[in-house]
Amino acid sequence: MTAFREDDHLPLSADGTPRMDALSPDPAGRREGVSRPLPDDAMIILAVRDMVLFPGIVAPIGIGRERSRAAVKEAVRLERPIGLLLQSAPDIEEPGPNDLHWVGTTATVVRHVTSAEGTQYAIARGDKRFRVLQF
Repeated sequence: MTAFREDDHLPLSADGTPRMDALSPDPAGRREGVSRPLPDDAMIILAVRDMVLFPGIVAPIGIGRERSRAAVKEAVRLERPIGLLLQSAPDIEEPGPNDLHWVGTTATVVRHVTSAEGTQYAIARGDKRFRVLQF
């Protein structure tokens, strides 16, 4: 799963090219602060804890994790659908591929709202079922 942050920037050298030496790699081998463009055949995945969105249904999805907020913001920015996958164990804070069901629903984010209390919601419309082929 890849979540993108809209505040990702690379430090630039004097000639305007990205300075890769200024970034330190994280334990997973990725470079912190580096985002790659999303391929055309990839989908932004949002792990959900206790709900299933069926095709044709419009429902609010509470967004609690920072990665999930970044994923929804990127989907709205790119005007792309998101893939909703149910977690097999809702108590896992950072779910990986083995913690998610491989059949989910693609959804269009109709609206991204923040309540008066500060809770963020994505109002999403379920489009169709999908099966994950590769993470």
